[in-house]
Amino acid sequence: MNKKLMKTCVELFKEKNKGKKIILKTKGNSMFPLISENSSLEIEILPASELKTGDVITYYSDKKSLKKVQETENSIELKLAFFKSHRILKKKTRSFLVKGDNSWNFDPLVDEKNVLGRVTKINKKKTSSMKFSLTKMPLAVFSLATGTIYERIKKTQKNTAKKLS
Repeated sequence: MNKKLMKTCVELFKEKNKGKKIILKTKGNSMFPLISENSSLEIEILPASELKTGDVITYYSDKKSLKKVQETENSIELKLAFFKSHRILKKKTRSFLVKGDNSWNFDPLVDEKNVLGRVTKINKKKTSSMKFSLTKMPLAVFSLATGTIYERIKKTQKNTAKKLS
């Protein structure tokens, strides 16, 4: 899909939903530790003139585009393939210099028309109890140590058995 059509879709969406909040699920770690993967972001749709340096914004990136999901005789269902949420470092006349908190590189300048809105709430995904944590570290160290000790005992028994035979 061409970039002009994508920008038009984003503009129509913003106009129809002005003042509302939407929720998007995140992917990636460019804003870690503020935003972690699979978090839910609440985004307030507002004009670019209300944004300021330091705000975390969600915007459409030209790197990917809309993907056609389903087409019928009367309609086309589209899926938006790529939004990013990064922090505004500098506000320019009609664009923003943005960067992920966990990134070394700056993003290309973001046109104000590509901005969906400002992130107003972050609901972080709770970590699974199966993941490694500091509270489980003593158990993990103990498990490794006992495994190593067991292997040494088995090796010693084999060597002793060879010498005796």
